[in-house]
Amino acid sequence: MKYLAITERTADWLLSQPEHRRALAEALPQLSDTAGLSKTVLAIGSLRVCATADARVLALWNADYVSNVGEEPWGILRLESPYGLLDVSFVEEVFERELYVCSQRLKGLVLVSTVIHHAHEGGVHTCVSGRGPDAIRNRIAFVEADVMTGSTRQRAVLCIGPTFEMPAFREAALKETPALHVVAKAANGLLAEAMLRPQAETTLFANLRDRFTPVSALRADAEGPVGEIPALERVGETSGPSSIDELTYEQWTAPDSRLTAAQRRILESGHMDRQPIRLVGAAGSGKTLLMMLLAMRRLTAAETAAAPARVLYVVHNSAMKNTVWLRFLALGGERFLEGSERRLDVKTLFDYSRETLGIEETPVIDADAYETKLFQVEQVKESLRAVLANEKHAASIRESKVFSSASQNEAIFPLVGGLIADEIATAIKGHGLVRDRKRYVESERRLSRLHGALSPAERDIVFDVFEHYHREVFEKLEVFDADDLAMSLLLRLRSPIWEMRRKKLGYDHVFVDETQLFDENERKIFPLLTTGTTPHVPVALAMDEAQQTRATSSAGLGLLGFDRLADEALETVHRSTKAILELAFFVVQRTTDLFGAEFPDFTAKTVTVIPDEHPLAEKPVVVTPASSAEFGKFVLRQIRALRKKNVRQIGVVCHAEARWGSTEAILMASDLPVRVLTRRGERLDAQRPAVVLARPEAVGGQEFDAVIAIGLEQGVVPPRVEGNDALSMVLEQQALREMYVSFTRARYRLVIANGQGSAPNPVLAMAVERGLLAAERVADSA
Repeated sequence: MKYLAITERTADWLLSQPEHRRALAEALPQLSDTAGLSKTVLAIGSLRVCATADARVLALWNADYVSNVGEEPWGILRLESPYGLLDVSFVEEVFERELYVCSQRLKGLVLVSTVIHHAHEGGVHTCVSGRGPDAIRNRIAFVEADVMTGSTRQRAVLCIGPTFEMPAFREAALKETPALHVVAKAANGLLAEAMLRPQAETTLFANLRDRFTPVSALRADAEGPVGEIPALERVGETSGPSSIDELTYEQWTAPDSRLTAAQRRILESGHMDRQPIRLVGAAGSGKTLLMMLLAMRRLTAAETAAAPARVLYVVHNSAMKNTVWLRFLALGGERFLEGSERRLDVKTLFDYSRETLGIEETPVIDADAYETKLFQVEQVKESLRAVLANEKHAASIRESKVFSSASQNEAIFPLVGGLIADEIATAIKGHGLVRDRKRYVESERRLSRLHGALSPAERDIVFDVFEHYHREVFEKLEVFDADDLAMSLLLRLRSPIWEMRRKKLGYDHVFVDETQLFDENERKIFPLLTTGTTPHVPVALAMDEAQQTRATSSAGLGLLGFDRLADEALETVHRSTKAILELAFFVVQRTTDLFGAEFPDFTAKTVTVIPDEHPLAEKPVVVTPASSAEFGKFVLRQIRALRKKNVRQIGVVCHAEARWGSTEAILMASDLPVRVLTRRGERLDAQRPAVVLARPEAVGGQEFDAVIAIGLEQGVVPPRVEGNDALSMVLEQQALREMYVSFTRARYRLVIANGQGSAPNPVLAMAVERGLLAAERVADSA
């Protein structure tokens, strides 16, 4: 391969990681000679490497240091002769120097005098090629330029060498200037393309695998349960005198407790004392429980040492705050929840923002962050309706595939409204463009993936939606939304006043549960909540990106303040049978925006502790009525059939809004103990029989003996979109994530109930063909 392209922030990161840099330098000859990387992507930990189809450009990046706009500034290194990095034996020294040159020049900074920098005619620059004895006798040359990589103008730098400096060398560097544009554009294309490629076999790159693989994956004893452990929310099964949900911290951490080997190792490793950690695992793998035990461990250690400690546990909404508070009480944390020297605060980010900003009495949309965000999205949709009805944009709407589809198709409209709500948060408010339409509409730099995909006329429509929303919420209702609070808090936490006070007011450790539910603006806040007195950010993040049903893209966590993040994986699921888990993973593996450049694939090694032979377990099934009948009554018959088989707790998850009304009416009119779930994280009494009706966005964090998923019919979920492939893809990705969330709520049984005469949607039809899902027609008498 002729060129190696590295993103600016990845170059910065490698300069601070000598062992990782050395491993890459040693692997460069093999990487550049591996033809398979033209069709696959090498993914080891956060490292991503792949090549263009013509095998000329090799791109390398750290997924934690990639922005959410789809375009990056690139440093480019020539690999092959003449004047290639791989021409010499002292590759490591030259690799470090070229990374340094790319990092400095992409930022517009001058090189230090010790590199003996010379500028030449035509924009060619040279400097000493490294620090070793061989490198000092040679020089590298570089050229730089602003290049167009799609809709954005970015800086790019290209290095060649090393060799002895001579006129022919400088002329060769000048001739590489056109390659800046071609290689940078190709490298940006690989960022998106990598998500669609299969993964390369990592055993071919032993040194890289040993250096970049997360610590948890290197352990032979990483998994294998010591004993069965239900998920945190599970109540009712007993082991001895106490229910699982009533075990104390001391009982969980005892040598004979039910923690898995991986959970115990992470709990006792002390990794959080050295670097921030990201805890990744499938739904039901015990992330929340482990996070709470980690928080208790920090506090009990401080208690033993008679040292002060302040710990913050952040949850997404008020319902989850109440659940976690009660669970900490059961763990024995009451003395910390009410303590002063050793203090445990359980808060939503919304609560923290209002307290810190001193606006407890200032009107906000709702005291609960979840309700506030729901209102925001609904209000944006109303603003979108108003703008689409305005004749001002009639011509632009007709010419726009996005907005013409939204105006004509009610199934697509909510999706576009959600995308614009995210655009308002990240691109308009996040970049401080609330009063600057011109900069938003005409910006040559991508502000988000959506922004880069829209024409100026379409951006003008988006800004009109924002202004209408702003008038309704901020000016007429005179309330703050969640983004207003987040941006205001960011300003406060980046001020000299906070920098002076954070040693006293900041937290020694911060734990963030369900991090995937926080947007990019909110994620930037978490590193700033700490005392700032440690070399690293003492923050632990629990994440399952597949449960972010809106599938919005966020910048890599390294760019948001979590430098040198360590991954830990939980690969044992304590909730679902193997058959249910296999179906859920089959569905979520069909996504194109997960398990690629942004998120590790935890599905391959995940196992479950609940056997398919459990007395209540059956294979997942899609059922349809044999004759036409009211759909709600058909769902009610499925519930009664499950209850006759001693299935006590049943969740009904509605994926299609058209199915909600009739189903809710019939269930509420029945004699069953029905509850409608409206927000994520509400506490349910698992000791009592129940039927719970919910939409996918509200059912996260719950678990049931059986789940009935409704509305997953061909042409309904995802809805058909004619002539707009981009919207079709987004709708499909959202539907896949929502299916994953609802399926993984089930312990023993999963029933997909479809209407009479319907067919399963394409991914479920594939699952039937693969034998992962049974299909049955059910008679009225069932």
